[in-house]
Order: sequence, then C-alpha cells, then structure tokens
Amino acid sequence: METRKHNCPICNQELNFNARYPNRICAACGDKATDIEGEKLAFGNISMSGGFEAFYVATSEPYNSHICYINGIECVADEARFGGIVIEKIITPLQMIALEIIKTQKEDILKLQEISRQTFIETFADQNKAEDMQLYLENNLSVATLQQEMNDPNSSFYFALLDQKVIGYLKMNFGEAQTETLDDNSVEIERIYVLKAFYGKKVGQALYDKALMLANKAKANYVWLGVWEKNQRAIQFYKKNGFAVFDEHVFKLGHDEQTDLMMRLNIN
Repeated sequence: METRKHNCPICNQELNFNARYPNRICAACGDKATDIEGEKLAFGNISMSGGFEAFYVATSEPYNSHICYINGIECVADEARFGGIVIEKIITPLQMIALEIIKTQKEDILKLQEISRQTFIETFADQNKAEDMQLYLENNLSVATLQQEMNDPNSSFYFALLDQKVIGYLKMNFGEAQTETLDDNSVEIERIYVLKAFYGKKVGQALYDKALMLANKAKANYVWLGVWEKNQRAIQFYKKNGFAVFDEHVFKLGHDEQTDLMMRLNIN
C-alpha cells in the first residue's frame, strides 16, 4: 500500500504523514528554530525515558517555553509519543476551518482592484493627503496597471478567502519583477494587505506563511520587502517574523516622496 505523504508547512518538503502530528515540520526546518528575538534554540528529551527540555544554543541556558519561530512562523515543540522531539506549525481555528489562500486568475482582475483599493485606503488614508491618495489609486491600482502586473510571469497574486469573500491579498515578485535590483537569490513580498475588519485574526500571518513557502520553493536565499517608516503596525509584524532593516528607498505616493524601510529575512 502506498505510504501517505504530507508537506512540511514551512518549506514544502515531502514527509511521511503522521495522523498524530498533521502539522509536523521537517528536521531541516526544525534546526532553524529560534525564540521571538531570533536567538537559536535546541530541544531534547530530559532522559532516556523522555521528557522535554529547551535551551539556547549559544549559552546552553534553559528556554522556558514550547513556542518557537521558524523563518518567523510560530511553531510549538514537544516530546514525541515514543521519544524524540516533534515540532509543529501552530494552526489557528480560522486557518484550520475556513480561510483559504488561492492564486488569482485573469478573470479576478476586478476583485483584485477592489481589495487592493479598499485595503490601501483603510491603511493609509488617515495619514496622507486625499490628492496623493487619489493619484496613487488612479495610477498604481487601475485595472490596466494591475492587469499588467498579473500578466508578468515573475509576479504572482494570492487572495485570502473567508466564506468565498476576498478579505486580503498577497503580491510576490521574483527575478526582474522585483522593485529593486538586488541579486538572483532574492524574492520580494511587495504587498500583504488585509481588510481592517479582520485585523488580529491571523489573516496577514497566513498570507505571510504562504509567501515564505513560495520563497522556499523558489530556493531563494532571502526574502525582502519595503514598508513605510510610519507604518509601525507593519514594521512590528515583520520584526516579529524575524525581518531586520538593511536599507531604505523612496516610495512615491502621488506627489509625496516617502521613505520605505527595506527589511529582509534570510531563509536559506
């Protein structure tokens, strides 16, 4: 009988399925476990009879939690049933039951424009001039512009769907589609936006997790993005996921030249 398989939820590597640990990650990803500050962790059994212990690799000091982060994705480590350690990605009820992440199709262009405009307005209208906002919506989030981006083979869009309603989206850039020329081993997360009504419900994290899986599949060495220096919510989100500032660039909103912090996360 054919052995059932599942994929590591971090890097997509194929693993043997274990019904007891359906969200188990692979050993290679487990070796990347850190605390929330990015300090490397290790896990083991207390003795031959089992038990669980966690400690910092650099100092051997105990780490008093089962929660860890792998490429910024929240996971939990524990003693496996017959000894050893198992690490699983934490799946929230929303992710488990109803949320879907699907790739957009050409016929989704109007839905893409609607979610792009609505989330951009909700995120930035309060802190920017109406004239600059309108120019950006007309020039950067028009049907023609979005269609051109969708047709680029080096870019891809994904919707977050809840009960068939689009509540957020992701845009990834590979190769020459990246908004800055860095190197051949980088992937850009250009946009992750979620409707304000769904803030705090792990939708952004689900889109981010999808982005990391795509970057790993592309065998990128690192992922990078630009985030407005005044968007503290987004900056903290990416810092929590292991990103660090490495440069800055100009983002033009209408007539206003703004500063984006460029942040990156090494993944391979």
